[in-house]
Amino acid sequence: MGTDDSSPDDACTVYYSIDGKKTWKQGRSVTVKGQGKRVIWTYAVDAAGNKEAPHAQEIHFDNTPPVTVAPLFPNSRPGQGDNDQVPR
Repeated sequence: MGTDDSSPDDACTVYYSIDGKKTWKQGRSVTVKGQGKRVIWTYAVDAAGNKEAPHAQEIHFDNTPPVTVAPLFPNSRPGQGDNDQVPR
């Protein structure tokens, strides 16, 4: 979830789209489900009605936990005896 608290709520109205600018929603926070690349589009309209051009931000979401691999015998070299085998 992303949030923009950089300006007072009454200074401008912020709109966003997460579906390729097909649908625009009003708000200052975005919730994105799933993984992968997403492009979030935003624009703002100030109190006088001035609308800025939409801006895009590409974000990559990866919910996969990291995997750490460590050698069982850190001081051994492959092919040098019994250290290559995992004890049972």
